[in-house]
Amino acid sequence: MENIFLYILKLVVIGAILFGYYNLFLKNRKHNQVNRLYLLLFFPLSLLLPLVHPAFIQWDLPGQSLHVTEGGWLPVAAKICVAIYFCVAVNLVFIVTKNIRDVLQLRSESVVQQEKHFWFIETSDDRAPFSFFNSLFWKKGVDRKSENGAKIFKHEMVHIKQHHSYDRLASQLICATFWMNPFFWWAQRELGTVHEFLADERSFGPDETHEFARTLLSSYSGGRYLNQHMGFSKSDIERRIQMIGRSKQKSSWMIVAKKTTVLLVFFVLILVANSYTNYRPPTADDLKKVEAFEKKLRDERSHLGQTP
Repeated sequence: MENIFLYILKLVVIGAILFGYYNLFLKNRKHNQVNRLYLLLFFPLSLLLPLVHPAFIQWDLPGQSLHVTEGGWLPVAAKICVAIYFCVAVNLVFIVTKNIRDVLQLRSESVVQQEKHFWFIETSDDRAPFSFFNSLFWKKGVDRKSENGAKIFKHEMVHIKQHHSYDRLASQLICATFWMNPFFWWAQRELGTVHEFLADERSFGPDETHEFARTLLSSYSGGRYLNQHMGFSKSDIERRIQMIGRSKQKSSWMIVAKKTTVLLVFFVLILVANSYTNYRPPTADDLKKVEAFEKKLRDERSHLGQTP
């Protein structure tokens, strides 16, 4: 039981480090593809790095050396916490699957047209337009050939072509399973915002800020079935408008590479230190134990051979 709580503690601490690094060095920069990749790697790294045990970092919990007996309130409380955890996780996974079922049901009730590389679906649902994997749900009555309609259509096609629904579904399932880590939820929300940045920059140029603001505020709600609670707050809208107005930064890839290298070197040093400190050459006592074990095996074999 102690190992579970220790893993959760590591999960939160490492999540705080990785997400803090993102906020300090990568957030609100123009290199959105790099930010998307970083946030996608954030989830597996946060889950796997707690399994690394560098010798120079002590993770022992207070009282971890104590043996918990069957009696007393502590084991009962621990079991109740585990039961609550799994109940919440199952409920959140159920919500994700329900959202998927709802969009599939909406698809079955709507007019579906197969077009090149995607499905065009007209619906009267208030959350349209939105994309779901290779399906584009379009609001009835909106002309996709109009000025605003063409921009919105291009925006949604970016989501489809760059497979943003896969990112969203994977991050939603991880958040549902490891719901106790707040940094997963913040990273999942930030990943959705980066998706919008990517679609915005492909749909509007830096000189179209006013047009983008009008389209965003009047015509586009950005509905997402996989993340209905995410809505767009005032700060989200301001960030998107500010981001679209920025020109592409020259040599941004080199800047990001330098910043990311610092973090990668840090974790590589942890792994190297872990492999080095966990290794020690066998001592004389170790060799004696091996010899005693081998002698015991030989004695047992000879005894079995003598038994009729």
